[in-house]
Amino acid sequence: MDCNPFLSKVTVRQAHSTTKSSLFNDSRLNMEHMNSWDERYDVESDGISGEDESENKSADEDKSIDFQEKLRPGTICLGLYEDYVPKWKPRHGWREFYQNWCVLSRRPTLFYTTNESSSRNDAIKESNNLGSRAFLKKPIPDKKYTIFHAIHPDTAQVLGFIRFSESGGTVELVNYNSWLSGKSLGLGYTSKYQKSHLAGTHGEGYKLACLAMVRNGYNMKFEASSVQWDFNIPGPNKRNEGYLCCSIKKIDKKIDKHKMRLAKQGIPSRSRQVQAKARAWADVYVKIGGGEKTRVTEAQFKEWTQQSLDLDPPLTEIQTEKGSIILGESFSNRVYLKGLLLERRPSAKSFKFGYNLTEGAVNRDREALADPEEQGRILAEIWAAAIKKDSAATLTDYFEMLQHDEKWADVQCAIDNISEETAKILRQHLRDQDSEDKDFYYDRKAGSKVRETLHLTFTRH
Repeated sequence: MDCNPFLSKVTVRQAHSTTKSSLFNDSRLNMEHMNSWDERYDVESDGISGEDESENKSADEDKSIDFQEKLRPGTICLGLYEDYVPKWKPRHGWREFYQNWCVLSRRPTLFYTTNESSSRNDAIKESNNLGSRAFLKKPIPDKKYTIFHAIHPDTAQVLGFIRFSESGGTVELVNYNSWLSGKSLGLGYTSKYQKSHLAGTHGEGYKLACLAMVRNGYNMKFEASSVQWDFNIPGPNKRNEGYLCCSIKKIDKKIDKHKMRLAKQGIPSRSRQVQAKARAWADVYVKIGGGEKTRVTEAQFKEWTQQSLDLDPPLTEIQTEKGSIILGESFSNRVYLKGLLLERRPSAKSFKFGYNLTEGAVNRDREALADPEEQGRILAEIWAAAIKKDSAATLTDYFEMLQHDEKWADVQCAIDNISEETAKILRQHLRDQDSEDKDFYYDRKAGSKVRETLHLTFTRH
């Protein structure tokens, strides 16, 4: 998650209610300070209406428009054929949308603030100047929805929200006080370049996410920058057949009606008194599913949330500056980069533990780290810091993995990256196990040729 919201542990409390008791049901979750939410929460958000309220629909779709900062009505072909990146499934699309949502709540790459250009669990970070600091994702109890709020760590201000509706079959992500540039529709466009605290810098993420969702039957709609963005793949015998397109539509009347309602209630147009209202002129709103097409189910949403440590937190982890070791069998063989789950190749070695790395470069498909040697170095540094921090809880596990280094990816390339300090700790561990100095230690690959040398090394120093 980008962001690295995990340098310091954040408490994430999952939402559950009378109708959602099966989803994220966890006795660890603390639901204090959640009273009076139902009174403030207006579930019929203007940015969430099921009907298409865009104006001049047919005329808009016939116009071909260019990539530009502020979009006018028309259609843009994004040049992505429907079979592109076939391995991307809806959960991969969700991962990208979630990553972008997080940036805006810090200070965005998919999105940026209305006041100045910036970059994306990245978007929340960027739009609120949080850098690599954590913002809280707090679940909100509600009878109809599963809701997560992005909360500023200092001011407790709500920065945006994620909302799942089982009855509507939709997931909505909203970033307050943000702007989505029309230039972001261009492949390769990103504002995350050289921003190491944010995840993803390829400039393809949300476009590929839309492609993965649309070709799997999900409606995809944005409301941002005072217009509606509808993503679609035209069928046979239509212009741009088989390519992902984005149709931009005017929603001026809808915006005016919304502002008039706020004025009658005496609420400023940018006020956050009604927290659940997405405002097309001031926020970035993303809606997945709903309508007559594929609906998002509760099981799918739960699977999607498991892509993020913030929304699916572990019980126990050992944190270091380079990353954390995640304990617990359910997280075994999972590697996260800045809080977001990396893909695992079926043929790859397994990890005995789970990890959340704070640095590292990945390819577009987020298939582990692009450089195995870099991964080995980072893991060695994480274990060195963890052993120094709490050797009683970590040393035996690390030693046992080193004894079977051909089996575990946790210690791949460890021989080239173990620090002198860690090596001395391991040597002392061996001596403690063999107080009478009866054992010989040697490298399996070199065999008996090194037995005498190693024995002398351990006995002389």
